Amino acid sequence: MVQVKEYGEWESPLKSDDVVQASNSIARMYFDRFDSSKIYWDELRPTEGGMTTIFSKNVTDSTDGTPERWTPQGGCDVYDMVHEYGGAAYMVNNDVIYFSNLVDNCIYTVSKHDRVPKRLTQLSETENPGNKSPYRYADMDFSRADNFFFCVREDHYSATVEKDGQCRNTLVAINTNTAQQTIFATGNDFYSTPRVSPDGKKVAYITWVHNNMPWDETQLYIGHFHTNGEKIHVGEHKKIAGEENLNLMEPRWTADGKLLVVADKDGWWNLYEVQHLHSDTPTLKCVHQDKAQELGSPCWHLGYRSYYPNPKNADQVAVLYGGKPALLSISSGSYKEYTLGVSEHASYCIFSPDGAYLFLQVVSPMKPSKIVRINVTTGQIDDFYYSGKNIVEEPFLSVPVKKCFDTPTKGSPGKAYGYYYPPKNGNFKAPDGSLPPVLLKVHGGPTSAASLAMDLQKQYFTSRGIAIFDMDYRGSTGYGTAYRNLLKLKWGVYDIEDCLAGALYLVSEGLVDVDKLLISGGSSGGYTTLACLTFDTNKPRVFAAGTSYYGICDLSALAEHTHKFESHYPDTMIAEYPKQADIYKARSPLFHTEQFKNPCCFFQGLLDKVVPPAQSQTMYTTLKDQGTTCAYVTFDDEGHGFKKAENKKKALDGEFYFYSKMLGFEAADPDIEIPIANLPEKQNPKKRHRKNK
Repeated sequence: MVQVKEYGEWESPLKSDDVVQASNSIARMYFDRFDSSKIYWDELRPTEGGMTTIFSKNVTDSTDGTPERWTPQGGCDVYDMVHEYGGAAYMVNNDVIYFSNLVDNCIYTVSKHDRVPKRLTQLSETENPGNKSPYRYADMDFSRADNFFFCVREDHYSATVEKDGQCRNTLVAINTNTAQQTIFATGNDFYSTPRVSPDGKKVAYITWVHNNMPWDETQLYIGHFHTNGEKIHVGEHKKIAGEENLNLMEPRWTADGKLLVVADKDGWWNLYEVQHLHSDTPTLKCVHQDKAQELGSPCWHLGYRSYYPNPKNADQVAVLYGGKPALLSISSGSYKEYTLGVSEHASYCIFSPDGAYLFLQVVSPMKPSKIVRINVTTGQIDDFYYSGKNIVEEPFLSVPVKKCFDTPTKGSPGKAYGYYYPPKNGNFKAPDGSLPPVLLKVHGGPTSAASLAMDLQKQYFTSRGIAIFDMDYRGSTGYGTAYRNLLKLKWGVYDIEDCLAGALYLVSEGLVDVDKLLISGGSSGGYTTLACLTFDTNKPRVFAAGTSYYGICDLSALAEHTHKFESHYPDTMIAEYPKQADIYKARSPLFHTEQFKNPCCFFQGLLDKVVPPAQSQTMYTTLKDQGTTCAYVTFDDEGHGFKKAENKKKALDGEFYFYSKMLGFEAADPDIEIPIANLPEKQNPKKRHRKNK
């Protein structure tokens, strides 16, 4: 029998333990080019201390087939911290897995003949901070005939940092027999995606310099090399493409030596072929143009695969425009799209080396992420592997609806977007005439987008009676280059305007309670959360409370102290620093705490190198001392983003508990309390003069 209870007080079968137990995530699929029978992937498992592990299955296995584990639990974490965000931490070649181990930053090997991981690159004899190598490695690709592979190397030796003023990024070639490293490309600020040509003589790669990010102005190069089995000899490097404001990413070779790349030459990320590759004037020819959806994502991490050439059919490429898988003919432009399940989107693709199967990483707001197998000959589509069990039954599953609303900037009309998840619980309903609270989620980046992957944390809230609105403010990706660039110099303006407007749009639609609007975000989303709570000029203010996960409080500190990868990002998103430091101060919540009146909760990892914990600590202390209701929870074993199950559980329960106290409802879950400073004896949502329409 359905019970009547206030929103927020619904008892949910989805517990925080369930959320973290089922929050495994698949990172990257890979094939050994000599073996079409087995596919590999790495998987983050919060219940194993947040470690990432490599698994494999035979390509013909059923969904129920048990994956084979290649790295042991404990002592091996298949992850890297290149650019501080990592990615592409392993590869497989000739039955040997090569992987970066976050435990000590070294590259290890493991094989079917020797399951004990062996260190390939060694720790420094002179400098081992925290027993870790000063070198970090990522994004590996093997040479075609010899015992070398290419990868990105990030040099954190103190002498290098002292000389350059920052760490040094290069491309290196590593000899698998001797571990000798040869610098292949150097001189620019960043390198990514080294990809060896089929003839084994060239490497295509992407490079860029400050003040750009990898989704801004980048360049495509080819470097020549040859080896004698012992040493690698670096030859000529040639710029293939790159012009002002042109973004290039994900270079790959076809089986017959054509070079493909994703570019936004026409204002959308589309697939291009490099023509006249060996001439003095190579050109880019669009292979497939789409001006309604994009191919690719902003490269916060290394190793994206939004398209993949068929290794046995040089004319065929798998593409994922807008997350929809299709086979594309380079020569004719013919386009065969595959139909996935309802609300399913593919985020990553790879062919088996024999070209017989196409594998996809597929996400959906209604199911755990999974690997899907497509038989290229027959078109048969099968689920191959699920990252977790589907623990949310249909009566408790909230399905998002995309919303579009007008942005409020005077003289600059436009649109912003979001995904609305209504409250849903088959055992409860709210009293007639009542409207639910809504938690507006602000994605990080800020150059990023709301994810449509199943997020049990969202379902945790909706099954308890709190709606979710996952925002895509101006500057989000997936809507073309012009939209992506709208936030440049306007971070801390447009994102705030759009989040406030998004919440009030839901009110105007009669979907949510005007007195129970909440906001939460992590990293840059945490900044926007804090900025909305600080700079909102509406009377009364829009949001009743908010939560910042490792959010930026002081933009000038971000410009001065953040890591190399993002060290000039604020120059393009806010203003030139330090020349225009006044703009940074004007947009930083930390310097305007007297305007910060509404309750806020902070969650912070004390190992965070992206947003150092001193920022949130100072903000919290200032708010507490001025009498603002606030909470501060830290984790001494987490960095920028939480990986361990027990910490994710405490943060999730703690955030919900905080809202229960701010909105005045009784949470049905026991033992979820966190300490809250300046908490009134009885807290009820403040009634607004604004009314629901």
